[in-house]
Amino acid sequence: MSAPGFDVDVARVEGIAAGLDAAATPLSGAAGAAPDVPQAGPVTGEVIAYVAALARAVSGLIEGTATTADAVRSAASSYRGADASAILGS
Repeated sequence: MSAPGFDVDVARVEGIAAGLDAAATPLSGAAGAAPDVPQAGPVTGEVIAYVAALARAVSGLIEGTATTADAVRSAASSYRGADASAILGS
């Protein structure tokens, strides 16, 4: 999208979305493989709580990254549509 003082490279914006998707993919794959319950003696409960908290944090990171990638992709689509409208309106 180009206008006086405004220029957006839509392919680059789409590349950012693809990069976010690529960053989340390994985390998503690891999230599907739940670890065995650790045997840590008297602190087993604390270790399990830590692993659960870590899993929740990673899940939030994956969801946030996917949401951001979708928003960036939507912005690219909007820019592409604005370009098409500007060309048709010219």
